[in-house]
Amino acid sequence: MSSSSSSSSSTSTEMLEVLTLIPGLPYDISATILSLLPPSHRSRVKSVSRAFNLFLSDSKFSHSHPILCIFPTDPSLSPPPYLFDLSSLAWKLLPPVPCSTHLYGLSNFKAVAVGKVVFVIGGSQFDARAYPLGRPIAAGGIVKIDLGMEGKGWEKLPDMNVPRGSFACASVERSLSESRIRRTTDEKKTSGSSNRLGGSGMIIVAGGGSRHTMYPCEGNRSRVVEAFDVSTGEWSEIESLPRCRAGCFGWIMNGKEEEEFWVMGGYGGYRAVSGVFPADVYYKDGSVYGLKSRTWREIENMWEDGERRKLGLVAVVYEDNGDTSGVFMLDKNDILRYDFTLNRWIKEATLPRRFIPSDETCSFVAINKELYVLKSRKTLVEITHLNPRRAGSKKNATLEIQVYHTEMHKWRYMTAITPFERPLNFNIAVLCTVRI
Repeated sequence: MSSSSSSSSSTSTEMLEVLTLIPGLPYDISATILSLLPPSHRSRVKSVSRAFNLFLSDSKFSHSHPILCIFPTDPSLSPPPYLFDLSSLAWKLLPPVPCSTHLYGLSNFKAVAVGKVVFVIGGSQFDARAYPLGRPIAAGGIVKIDLGMEGKGWEKLPDMNVPRGSFACASVERSLSESRIRRTTDEKKTSGSSNRLGGSGMIIVAGGGSRHTMYPCEGNRSRVVEAFDVSTGEWSEIESLPRCRAGCFGWIMNGKEEEEFWVMGGYGGYRAVSGVFPADVYYKDGSVYGLKSRTWREIENMWEDGERRKLGLVAVVYEDNGDTSGVFMLDKNDILRYDFTLNRWIKEATLPRRFIPSDETCSFVAINKELYVLKSRKTLVEITHLNPRRAGSKKNATLEIQVYHTEMHKWRYMTAITPFERPLNFNIAVLCTVRI
């Protein structure tokens, strides 16, 4: 079997070297040019010629490339989700998630990638069949799309055991987690059930509740933790959080003797303002789950009273080998680095170009060794067209991106015209990083 696969691979490579990729250019130069092509354009370029199709389909020449998957709003509504390549500033439209006849207004969901597969999990939504009308409920659904397979749409997977939105979420490599997550529910294994969904990996979700963006002071809370096995498509419950926690951030700590699932910040109970209006009680601490020891441990308060009201936007930087390089938080216009020894957030840098007003929203993501601060605004865009009547200008949303390199400690700035007519509201929009 292995000899036949290796022979077919070598045959494919030999065919590529015989074929002319770009007329007038040597093969190695042509191959370099095509290998630098952004992923968002590869599917269209494949149709140019048989040689292009063979080259771009050959796994030998495919390089893992990080891009952003952006969900501006409810994934089943317009505008639909897009892929955004930060290196080429190119956009690629994704198909919308199939809509429901009675469920609408999904928000506070999570998007996470395992390999080339993007999962949309949970959230809070409205049900036209529920009474009273207009009261949000937690969603337990999960759908996925494989970005490595052209033309494939969204696929529905089994729901979570406990519906939730505004929860902590992180993905773990299968090879590291398959023997470390203890299942507390009985599993019925049948022949042919393993790997029926394809791929490998584990997704962990923790806490959350039913809060919707339209009602920022309502909703319940949960402390239930579940793990989703990507290969089998099964949910299993693991040890619950020490206390109820929603609106929290989750990430995986790699590089230690034991992998850990960290849950930071969030809110729990209520306090009354003026004895009438409810207000959230935000947590300054966190909880850590050992994937091998299968126990939770508490992290004490990460800041003093008066420093900040709640945990800001958090992004985690990983090394090339998968080890955790650093954990960063965007607090107003400052980037802070988490000091594991002191259990404190230490100032790392300040936005150099454009500050983020308190009444505007932004996003904060990590790609490779860089931190991206994204802000959206509406600008006038000039449009050129072969037909003079259709040429002119229109207002489109623009992304202002400030990039900080965590090792070189340098900033750069860039802008990108988006396919959206309105600026992105990052209180509603959901982003995740995927490598394709």
